[in-house]
Amino acid sequence: GRARGGRDGVCWPRLTWLDLSWCAQPSTPQQLLQLVRRHCPALQHLALQGFKEALRPADTFNCLLLDAPPSLRFLDCSWCDEVDGELARRASKRRPRVVVVDYYCSAWVGGRCLGDMGDPETKEALADIQL
Repeated sequence: GRARGGRDGVCWPRLTWLDLSWCAQPSTPQQLLQLVRRHCPALQHLALQGFKEALRPADTFNCLLLDAPPSLRFLDCSWCDEVDGELARRASKRRPRVVVVDYYCSAWVGGRCLGDMGDPETKEALADIQL
């Protein structure tokens, strides 16, 4: 069904979860940045699993994270070629209230790796963190 509210029935301002995993890539990374920055001020969870070109070069990823709404708490970039552990570590250090998941499905918070997202201990650790 169609979302209700807002202009043309779109509820972007209230959107808290956006999953673009494995979707067709935007023609430019700027399209993705504009979407998130301009239309999703309440966004808390952004899933970009499998995004390839849209996050190249690493500067684009950094811009996405730094320009994301202050409400963002979880950024899933698993299977994104450019988002390795070092980039996720640096990014999570810059935005310590955002969980960044790297290519290898490792969760990073505040510059430290909590472990693999498939590991129950990592999920427990994430549940205990007040972001």
